[in-house]
Amino acid sequence: MVSGAEPSEQGYFSEEFKLYLSRPLLPRKSNPFTFWAQSENAMPGLSAVAFKYLTVIGSSVASERLVSTLNDVLSDKRCRLTDQHITERVFMNRLEEQYWPSK
Repeated sequence: MVSGAEPSEQGYFSEEFKLYLSRPLLPRKSNPFTFWAQSENAMPGLSAVAFKYLTVIGSSVASERLVSTLNDVLSDKRCRLTDQHITERVFMNRLEEQYWPSK
């Protein structure tokens, strides 16, 4: 059930979910976006949720930034840092200037 939904809406989503479960499984390599686009009329509530949560960020920039920060924090000279210290240093390194205390 959808939290905060009216009882009639919960029944509606329940029917959509039953319809979804009654459909055959898609092949593993099929495109879920195509499925939900084709099913939008039959299951508008579920397709809206699917489109909201199936979006994929097509970039590795954030992970590359984190690795770069880790490379800055970790070095041969800092080999005795504990996990906690590494976590704190990475956090402080990534903290935006607006959140630093004013001078």
